[in-house]
Amino acid sequence: RRAAEITLRQGYQWFEIVGQDTERTSGQRRPSTGISIGGSTGGNTRVGVGIGIPIGGGRTSGDSFVSIEIIMGTGDKPAGRDAYDARSVLDNLG
Repeated sequence: RRAAEITLRQGYQWFEIVGQDTERTSGQRRPSTGISIGGSTGGNTRVGVGIGIPIGGGRTSGDSFVSIEIIMGTGDKPAGRDAYDARSVLDNLG
């Protein structure tokens, strides 16, 4: 959902997940939520965005921090199971 929101806010139509990482914490250190952005140009405008989202039950041992990296673009959405139309994602998630 967050990737779809960012995609539309930046004026793009689709996003593709190109990387994912999950970090387990010990409970003593909790990663912060963050976004990093990079970009490149080509046939479609592509912007890479890393989104870190903490998940888990609070500050207890075993919390996880999930980070995904996406590219965003306009025009034809790439074929593939990890490419999504941002508007459709938000419409379906309500």
